[in-house]
Amino acid sequence: MTDEVNSILRFAYEKTSFMLGKHFINKSEFVLSYIDTLIYLLTNSSKERGIVLHHGTSIPLYFAIAITAFKAYLSDDSDNTAFLNDLNIDDLVIYNDKRGVYKGKDPNGNIIIVNKDKGGTPTTNYVPVTSANKIQPYYGDGKTLDGRGIRKKRNIIDTISGLFGIKKQEVKSVITKGVVIVCDRYKADEIFGHMTLSINGKRVRMCELFAAAYYTSNDVYHYPGNVAKTDPVIRFVNKISLAREMILEDPEIETLVISDLNYLSNSSSELASIYERTSLKSIILLGEICKGISSPLFNELDNLQPFVWTRDILINYENYYIQEEHIHDEYIHPESKQLRQMIKNHINLEIEIVEIKEFFINEDFRDCKKILLQLLKQNDGLLSKLVQKAYWLINLLEKSIFPISVMEEIITKNQINAPSPTTEFAALEMAANNYLGTNIETQLKFIIEEISGKFFEMQYTNPKFEYLLKNITNGIDQGEAAVICPKIYYKKIFTEAVPDHLRKLIEKVDFFTPNNYSSSKIYQNVYVVGALDWSNLNPLLLSNSGSVKLILYPNELNRYQQANMYTQSRLSVLSKNNSLVKESSSSNNNSPVIPLSYKAVSEEIYIEDQLEALSESLSLSYLGELPVPSSNTVIQPLEIKRIALLDSGERIFLTRFYSAYIYNMDKKSVQETDVYSLSEGDLLIFTNYDSTTRDIVEKIMNIVIESDNCSEQFRESYRRSQRWKKSLREYVHSRQISFKQLSEMMERLGSPKHEVTLRTWLDEESHIVGPRDIESYRIIAKLLQDPEMLESPEIYYQSSREVRSMKVRILKYLGKNIIRTLNKNEEIYDDILSLLPIDLSKMSRIVQIEKIINIENLIVPPHLANRPIQF
Repeated sequence: MTDEVNSILRFAYEKTSFMLGKHFINKSEFVLSYIDTLIYLLTNSSKERGIVLHHGTSIPLYFAIAITAFKAYLSDDSDNTAFLNDLNIDDLVIYNDKRGVYKGKDPNGNIIIVNKDKGGTPTTNYVPVTSANKIQPYYGDGKTLDGRGIRKKRNIIDTISGLFGIKKQEVKSVITKGVVIVCDRYKADEIFGHMTLSINGKRVRMCELFAAAYYTSNDVYHYPGNVAKTDPVIRFVNKISLAREMILEDPEIETLVISDLNYLSNSSSELASIYERTSLKSIILLGEICKGISSPLFNELDNLQPFVWTRDILINYENYYIQEEHIHDEYIHPESKQLRQMIKNHINLEIEIVEIKEFFINEDFRDCKKILLQLLKQNDGLLSKLVQKAYWLINLLEKSIFPISVMEEIITKNQINAPSPTTEFAALEMAANNYLGTNIETQLKFIIEEISGKFFEMQYTNPKFEYLLKNITNGIDQGEAAVICPKIYYKKIFTEAVPDHLRKLIEKVDFFTPNNYSSSKIYQNVYVVGALDWSNLNPLLLSNSGSVKLILYPNELNRYQQANMYTQSRLSVLSKNNSLVKESSSSNNNSPVIPLSYKAVSEEIYIEDQLEALSESLSLSYLGELPVPSSNTVIQPLEIKRIALLDSGERIFLTRFYSAYIYNMDKKSVQETDVYSLSEGDLLIFTNYDSTTRDIVEKIMNIVIESDNCSEQFRESYRRSQRWKKSLREYVHSRQISFKQLSEMMERLGSPKHEVTLRTWLDEESHIVGPRDIESYRIIAKLLQDPEMLESPEIYYQSSREVRSMKVRILKYLGKNIIRTLNKNEEIYDDILSLLPIDLSKMSRIVQIEKIINIENLIVPPHLANRPIQF
């Protein structure tokens, strides 16, 4: 069976032209090798686990979706009439693009389906068993026995027959096997929503062949094509925990694809809990080589086979990126062209070390850091805070890309949220006065003098700034440059420091931190400023640029050399165990033990690492200083599930059901996401300097409601969207029922909802507008016995849709304003929102997550939760 499936998958790939929108995905030799990898992981044995490190673009995920869907169909060994055994008399089905009622079988074994013709006259159809694959069980909301609401499908049976080379009468209309794919909604929509297959010259959308849906904790979005609302073959989810729940509940899910290793950045425990599950035949982890080379998964997961596209492997494909003969270049998808360029870039990448010899020498700050580490180990809270301030200032001086005076000016204007260097230095001097006459007075004086010297030298100049400005503005990058620096707000300061006549050139440059670097665009040059942490991004392995320049002071060279040696060591071990090299994969069945650190660590690097670790530990120890909610308080304290440490030095205490707004730099849009999907590098959006609300969309919505331009109809819709939720919340509290009990009550009334979904609906920190189905409003009305809702639950459903639509509109408008704020010229107009008396640049603020931590047994007062706070 395995060999047969393997052969059919290869046949299907060769038979098919794959398209994204109107453009073809190039089936190059490189892609063919990747297809071999996918087929191997899907068919080689009953349990395969692999990690595939590629070079970017959506193409690896595109083919993972296609080939795993093909495999799901072929793995279903039931015949095409098996679904009839699960049908009961009078169940709804679809036959000939119409709803009908299943009435069993006649004496001759024909399947009896009753529906209505165009005139509404009942028609009885006797379907031979050999044509059973023209019937599908129907699980949708429609009740009429006709074709209303059912989109007519093209001949799917012929397409499946041609795709897999099977007889038409053997084609199945119901597929029981499934695949779960972890990726964000926008990526799923972008790929699956536009995925088309061309078979025997006939084009058909992927969603017409394989039912698919996107799942979140409280919602399901069915992609077009699944008119019968059958269990999807392809189930997209936004987090590992949801994938885990599905796999544990449904043994027919045989394949798990994780589109980005970022989903496993915080913990692999949820994956580990299903990793050895027998029913889960294949686990495929996808990631970019520049971001995944340092992944701890290599050592944490047993029998994880690495498939890594190193330079040595890629050289075999550089000259064999063959375009299909019958497809003209203009019809090739841009990402196929980009992938070809990225392969060339990776093979021929030029690395240049730019040593900036001004200001800093090898010994600068070395003794300072040694003393700071000794002081930090003393059990003195005040001294520890002093050390943190000193170390923060040293980091700023070594890693900044602007004059200090410009940073001060921007902070004074409230244009960025960051500590003031001058204020921090003054606080450092004041704190040191507490230790006059002690045995550490001399050491503290030395630290202050060292920092003071560089601090005043860099007030009005910065050699890294001068180098970047000269290179970016002399035209060598042709406007296609990226800068990787420590903080996202460095761009704002850098741009402000640039002379006015050069700012338009700087606006074309993309600034990233290692945590949020995007390879979606090809750059002429990438500038890496400083010896940054390479654990989340290794600049020596970038593929979206032909040139990487590392801008370093002499005292940063040791850190670079260590990182370079570590990279080469890691690549060396991976090369010996790389499953893409056939001779090594056949002789090595165990997971490689990849070195996670390089032994040759200098003393100064050890000191820096220790300072970083102890400073972070100290930051978390301050949680003990949080006010403890009184047991007598009326206000209910909130349980914290995660803590986000921000680039501004602030932190956010995140509750379980809080929904965050993040700015997606690739999509240039604002997206809503749950707490457990947040990752290091994410850009969060909050209201600015506002103690009344944490939710910027809620703030704008309230302004809309109060404005003269708002219609009474929308005000009523908004009132209803708030009313049902408030009424249900009061119902729960007044009767003191649990969400589990509420779930059971709703199920008895005919609308089963998981208790987690109900809790999310009613959680005040959640942004859920309301259920997306009419039936839920009908059941809520019955449960509450609310006269207004009982009279017309449909109006409540429609009201929620209108409010949800306005919310989406606000998010789009907010995204466009952020683009403009980030110095991107774009005209923005909305016939309602543009007329409001609001300045989003002043109302909103963007912060970046530098680190995110899972936590237990921490409760805080509500006013400290889900908002940036400074300690």
